Amino acid sequence: MRECPVAGRAIEGFECATARHTKYACPESCPFNVFAVASYPKFQAIERSADEKYFAWMMGHATDRAQLESDMRQLGRSGQNQVLLHRMAWHGIYRVGPGGETCIGEWAQAGFAGLGTDERVVMRSRIKQYPAMLEVHRILDDSRVEAVDLLEPERGPFIVLDTDFAREVVRFEVYGGHFSDLPHYSRLQGPCVVIPGFDSFTPEEVIHELIRHLGGPVDNPGRRLWLTRHFERFDQALGAVVLARQQATNARKFDPALVPPALLSDTPELVLTTNRDKVPSRAIPDTVAAAGIICNREQGILDQPIPLLDSQTPRAAALDPALRPKLLQWMKFWISQTDRHNLETGRNDDINWMVRELGLDELLFEPPPARPRQPSAYNGTGEDEEGLPPYLALPDPPALPNRRWTKAEAMELFNRATGTFASAPDGANYFRQLRYPLFVALNDLLGQYLNDDEIVSLFRSASWIVLCYAPRSTRPPEFSPENLEDKVNRQLAEIARWTDAGFEKASSGWLEQRRQPELMILVLAVTLKLIEKAPLKTQFRGGAQPVIIAALGAVMDTLDEAARLVP
Repeated sequence: MRECPVAGRAIEGFECATARHTKYACPESCPFNVFAVASYPKFQAIERSADEKYFAWMMGHATDRAQLESDMRQLGRSGQNQVLLHRMAWHGIYRVGPGGETCIGEWAQAGFAGLGTDERVVMRSRIKQYPAMLEVHRILDDSRVEAVDLLEPERGPFIVLDTDFAREVVRFEVYGGHFSDLPHYSRLQGPCVVIPGFDSFTPEEVIHELIRHLGGPVDNPGRRLWLTRHFERFDQALGAVVLARQQATNARKFDPALVPPALLSDTPELVLTTNRDKVPSRAIPDTVAAAGIICNREQGILDQPIPLLDSQTPRAAALDPALRPKLLQWMKFWISQTDRHNLETGRNDDINWMVRELGLDELLFEPPPARPRQPSAYNGTGEDEEGLPPYLALPDPPALPNRRWTKAEAMELFNRATGTFASAPDGANYFRQLRYPLFVALNDLLGQYLNDDEIVSLFRSASWIVLCYAPRSTRPPEFSPENLEDKVNRQLAEIARWTDAGFEKASSGWLEQRRQPELMILVLAVTLKLIEKAPLKTQFRGGAQPVIIAALGAVMDTLDEAARLVP
């Protein structure tokens, strides 16, 4: 016998098994409730069993069984699991057959033949499976995530129970996938796709613009229904947008059927200008001395003008109701990037103090609990691909002299480096194909502090430094990301003190401390001149320049040490 809190009496085990979540609405606190969070392992076993039976039914009863079998063979063989998920959801859950019922609906009409009572509860939830776009608000523990559905915000927050999801997500990132609702939580059915935001577009705006461009409706209920049939195409278009933004200057080569031009309107123009004029030494602008930003620390960020906030500081934007939506967008980005950096590095940085100081209480959720470190979402080191990264197979670069480069040598190396590629995208593609990890490491360190234009400038100049040490088709130096991070932090801290020591003296001393000062002078002079001459629409903030300068100094010192095998 079992004490049943719903029946108000002791009941037999068989009555509990046949009546829970059918006759009785079992509370989660009941120890016999297999759908309670505390019974997650038991539920997983039930769900696996139900899925196996559902799959067998679908393969025998899908409206277009030949197409389903073809999809299974082709997509399974090619490893396109995400596409296969969308196809199976369409064949089994969403597609209405000639008889006016879905495949799983026909099984329900047949009484879910072969299923146990708990398995029927699982399948009844699958009948109502739906596409959703979830914005994560809290990671509660190792299996539960609280989120809101951007396609149904009026529903409010709800719990998703999924250990893989809870292990990998961060606050205020948006994830698209297929979900079903069970008595005490929702379940993610298969993998999901991350919906990125861009400088001028929130993830929600990206979703809406993509669906509109692909011919979908403009209302949320209509969007959800449209996604039941077209989620695969939405996923394909999202990938095309990301690729098009990465290759924005490559003659705008993208599929206009997939990529909305509006989502490319804020991409920076990556035009590589090779400047061969004689550059003055110590060409560092006065704006550096006044910036005083320290990377990986948020000191001063609330008092820095932010382009997204109409060049107002976050504190000023917090006082302006018209800027509040943009401030919320900016803060969400900061939170998600901090959480992501923590997850990938094992750090535990907490920026909720910024949320409190700005009065953004609607964003005030506790940081995620400690979780196992996850690899970077963009892993350029090739750890998720077969074999070693290709750059390791290249021949050795020319040997370095056992001294600093002279001014003439530095000029020759720099001119060769800047003339190696006809355009910036060509250089970016070269390092991407080599899977050289420097640019991923820089993005991990600085991607949340610099906007797209500033990151582009940093990457372009960093690529010149790499090519000085390793000309095209030779092996770039291997380096320690931790060593790079340490150098970036220390050099930023030093640059932030330049005003105290006197600008001219401090900047001159900083340059002399670099392992290759003559090359550093050339790189900085050309970098800062290009920033100064950038189009008006290009957004370079004065406070970003010390970050770029320090990062380039750290890159040069790190690579020089690595090339000489100096510890």
